[in-house]
Amino acid sequence: MPLPSSQGADAGMRVAETGRLVREAGGFVLQCEHGARLPLLLPRTPVDEVEKRVALTGIVEADGMLTVETIRLV
Repeated sequence: MPLPSSQGADAGMRVAETGRLVREAGGFVLQCEHGARLPLLLPRTPVDEVEKRVALTGIVEADGMLTVETIRLV
């Protein structure tokens, strides 16, 4: 069963998203395909994925950020 998107997801929920990875204000955000901007907590600096279309999975945090578990180019 596929993971849900972050839209309406509660804190602690595992989700999947696709969109464009963008550097912003010293961090990174995902410009989601459904129009939302999702701030990300990444385990590493995504050198090859910046400004490209990616798919990722992660866990929604209480502050609305997404702790990224996996990220790949699509």
